[in-house]
Amino acid sequence: MEPRRSHPPRGLIVAMATFLDDRGRIDRIATLRLLEKLEGRADGLLLCGPEAGLGPDLKIEQRAELLSLVADRTDLSLLAFITHPSRQESAECAEVLAGIKDDLILVDAPLLARSNRDVLSWLDYLGRRFKLPLILYNHPRLMDRISSQTKRRNIRTAILKRAAAESGHLKGLIFQGEFKRLLNYHQAVRARSGFLIYDAQELRFLERPSTSGVVSTGANLVPLVWAKVVRAALHLGPAAPLAETLACGRAARVLGKRLTKASAEGVLEMIRSGRPPEFMQGLGLEKWGLLPGGESGHPVQGGSDR
Repeated sequence: MEPRRSHPPRGLIVAMATFLDDRGRIDRIATLRLLEKLEGRADGLLLCGPEAGLGPDLKIEQRAELLSLVADRTDLSLLAFITHPSRQESAECAEVLAGIKDDLILVDAPLLARSNRDVLSWLDYLGRRFKLPLILYNHPRLMDRISSQTKRRNIRTAILKRAAAESGHLKGLIFQGEFKRLLNYHQAVRARSGFLIYDAQELRFLERPSTSGVVSTGANLVPLVWAKVVRAALHLGPAAPLAETLACGRAARVLGKRLTKASAEGVLEMIRSGRPPEFMQGLGLEKWGLLPGGESGHPVQGGSDR
């Protein structure tokens, strides 16, 4: 049986930041204000991702609370990161989240809880159980952070090739890693029409845009800038003036370099502030009204409406 939403979107997938309050609950006010900024700019949202989304550090109930809040207020395609340190927890998470939104797109970094040889059986289980679109996440830096030194950091190319050929529910891959491996992955899935490979490394996307799109953390800070960059790169909309497009590209590059060096806490604090960092000044964005203050009219402040 085909998954209920068979085609995850091309374009800008924002790796949406996860904000928690002092009680460890989802900060509703900050989340909704960020969501307001992303509407009309993003093509899809990745919730609970392994970067600013806090990923494996989030409990199932926190992920469910975030998905319930966002799904109730947007028609954007929603991708949800289900990965936990164990197969049982990941399966339980998928069960809970799929019960909240019936056209959800499930995202999993499979090597965190299993070996390469177990990936195919895991995908078969997810496909048969949920009948939802699936996207794999190849994330060697995540593996470096929390897995044993004996485990592989990357999905084997042969495994990806078999998965793309055998699983109709597997619709794509989010990729971090070396460029040579990325080329091998593209070669492995070339026979699978419509298979998406999103780049999760913003700086590389700016140099060699993936035809599928990008998963961007920086778009939390300057969503309109990243929307213009991606639409220009993928020819998804009307062309902006060349000077504006170049200014957006410069700003995205500067921001990408800073975020690469920042801690997760620092990135979240930048996003929460809702104000453009000082290093974004003087890049030509002011002329086009592309800085966050001009986009949203208010910062993303914390707080609670409960």
